[in-house]
Amino acid sequence: MYSQNTKVCRRSFLKLAGSASVVGTLLTQITPELAYAATLPHVQHLPISPSAYSPSRLLFYDRTAGHSETYMLDSSGSLHFLHNYNNWRTSWNSIVSGNFSYTGNTGFLLYDRSVGEGEFEFVTPDGQIEYLLSNYGWRTSWDSIVSGNFFNSPYDQILFYSRNAGYAQAFTTDGYGNIAFVRAFSNFRTSWDIIKAIKITKNGYDGLLFYDSNAGLGEIYALNANGGLTLLTYYPGWRTSWDEIVVL
Repeated sequence: MYSQNTKVCRRSFLKLAGSASVVGTLLTQITPELAYAATLPHVQHLPISPSAYSPSRLLFYDRTAGHSETYMLDSSGSLHFLHNYNNWRTSWNSIVSGNFSYTGNTGFLLYDRSVGEGEFEFVTPDGQIEYLLSNYGWRTSWDSIVSGNFFNSPYDQILFYSRNAGYAQAFTTDGYGNIAFVRAFSNFRTSWDIIKAIKITKNGYDGLLFYDSNAGLGEIYALNANGGLTLLTYYPGWRTSWDEIVVL
């Protein structure tokens, strides 16, 4: 099939969905119930508030300084400071949001490639970050980590992808920071540039969108509880210059 390294946007102006524009890799978009980790090589969506009526919250991360801040975004587009943290490690490579917490608050996964460590945390409605669990002994070669509700499960599932190896693994999560292996894939192509979770069914399940810029190819797959990938649609002839694909 199959393959990537989640490109995040080049350092240019980005248009916010339903909002204004910002410079650089600070934010990629703002949509209801979404927040974003900033100044990382990989910028991922970070939905923090589970309530459709709650204001959006944003997480900013300065990797060099080991500093993070949470903000609330109100309906007028104004940001309100909530909390700051000065003791974050400076080696997180990816921050991936998802439904990872038994508390009902949306959480996120931090991945440190240099030591092969993943850490689950969640964010309270007032913007406080709470620790769930650390996982050790992970591969140090993951280029892309994608979370989504791919099949019927209380919490989101995760797909890890190593581009050079053309290798991927799927896991479930349990709400307490533990992950359970579902399946490995050794035949992914080594040229996927972007992998995104995308809604594909009326019951809310996600699929996986793969984009290969060199080939100008897009593919959409469904992932089932046994780890089976089913090709849904195949799109040859896509533009080869897309830097980012944003799910709105």
